[in-house]
Amino acid sequence: MSKSVCDTSCSNLSSCSNANKDIGFEPRSNKRSKKVKDFGSKFCSFLLEDDPKTYGEAMRSIDASFWKEAINDEMSFLKTNKTWFLTDLPLGCKSIGCKWVFLKEIKN
Repeated sequence: MSKSVCDTSCSNLSSCSNANKDIGFEPRSNKRSKKVKDFGSKFCSFLLEDDPKTYGEAMRSIDASFWKEAINDEMSFLKTNKTWFLTDLPLGCKSIGCKWVFLKEIKN
């Protein structure tokens, strides 16, 4: 007794789905129930200060020395890992922009 097996490279996808039904193949589904996170009625959080959106905002903030240190650490990490290197831009080419994302990590 042989069962039909469908090759994934077949051009007729409708025959593949029919073949899967013939051999009793059913896709798996998640049977776990979702747990709702409840922190209690007394839980509240406060966002005291927004993270800077731009480099200029970061350098004007009271945490400017912190952001400078973080930027220097990131730049040295990228250079150490040889992620990129500086070069002259060829004539007629446009440079690719980049964006710094400034987020404070809250550690417990």
